[in-house]
Amino acid sequence: MSLEDNKLWAEVDETDPDIGAEGSSRPLRTTKFRELVTMPLDSKRVGRDGNYYVLRNATPATGIAGHAAATTLDDTKPFCYMRNDSTAAAPRLIELDYIRTWVTAAGTGGTNLRFGIKTDTGTARYTSGGTAVTPVNPNMQSANAASMTAYLGAIVAAAASSSVRLVSHGLIRTVINVVGDSYTFNFGRGQLAGSGIPTEGTLQAHLQFACPPITIGPTDQFLFHFFSGSQSAASSHEWECGFWYR
Repeated sequence: MSLEDNKLWAEVDETDPDIGAEGSSRPLRTTKFRELVTMPLDSKRVGRDGNYYVLRNATPATGIAGHAAATTLDDTKPFCYMRNDSTAAAPRLIELDYIRTWVTAAGTGGTNLRFGIKTDTGTARYTSGGTAVTPVNPNMQSANAASMTAYLGAIVAAAASSSVRLVSHGLIRTVINVVGDSYTFNFGRGQLAGSGIPTEGTLQAHLQFACPPITIGPTDQFLFHFFSGSQSAASSHEWECGFWYR
């Protein structure tokens, strides 16, 4: 790396034509003291590069029903299933940013509403059920697409492999959920401030949960579960997920 006219030069490894040809060199911004000025690879930056995506159910204000009796964290009953369909020959990574869900119909008889997040790898575990959803690129100047499979709802999944990992779990409410509730799960953001709204009773709750950073590699799978003790009828949720694919 050479130093010239207050600019640093670095090799560009990306093949995306918007950021430079592979093996080419470009100037990098520095201060007058030759300190490198960097820009974090957050959703805004990667969105401009065409590598950010949003996955959601197709009809706004219309929820998708989950399992009627998801009373425990059952590996075969996820609400959300995602699989990275890229291969080892052409690997791409899915890195989750956030999940936001709104309750459009409360379940029946549930107590202690919880969530569980598991990751797995290998043979696709999706078997049947749910609604297929397709990610969209919010950058209208980009034709990039994410190679993935995703479903929402009352999904039936095959048994977990020996590689499965429980990566996050938490209590959402101590009672059945309430229509109008919103739950946001942020990945890799550290501890979040609570909303201060009680998690019992019938008031609407708008809650945030800090989850670990999750990377889904080639043939890896992500499974998100809602479960609630004594639940006898399904709740419904509108769903949105933002992620990087690069």
